[in-house]
Amino acid sequence: FWGDARLILKDGSEVFISSLPATYENILKSEKGEDYYGGPIKIQGTLMADSAPAQPKDSKKAGSITIDLSGMEVVGFKATVGGDYPLGDETQRRKTLAVRSAGTEARYLSVVEPYETESVIQSVSAKSANELVVELVDGRVQEITIAELDSETGEAKVSVRELRNGKLLREERSFE
Repeated sequence: FWGDARLILKDGSEVFISSLPATYENILKSEKGEDYYGGPIKIQGTLMADSAPAQPKDSKKAGSITIDLSGMEVVGFKATVGGDYPLGDETQRRKTLAVRSAGTEARYLSVVEPYETESVIQSVSAKSANELVVELVDGRVQEITIAELDSETGEAKVSVRELRNGKLLREERSFE
């Protein structure tokens, strides 16, 4: 979703994208202010009431949103871009992390804690845009590498190596 996505006009006023007519191509639509299952749109725990859907229907093809800005004197664009999870009823409490970035491209790698009552993750660090190192509380280290994320086939290659004291315990790959 583009959370509370808005245009900044030359006079300093703001206009929410959700209030403007738009043409969506290959975008999964939702009701205004609702996720794909009728729940609220929350990105990193913050309610985003004036959001625009941005998830492609077909993940192997690009999606586009076209908005006519003629005569609007737009000088900027602000939005919180992210996924809404869980979809629908969001009564379950979650831990969240916020990241602020500038530029024309971004890549987000997320690690979800598999347990609610007891953490098994000590720390997570990114070696690069394609590599994560997850240190577990029991001393194991998981090295996760994602390759070909931008390939034309849309099929990323993921490998996971798990080590303890520098010794390889296991290795898994999503490819040969």
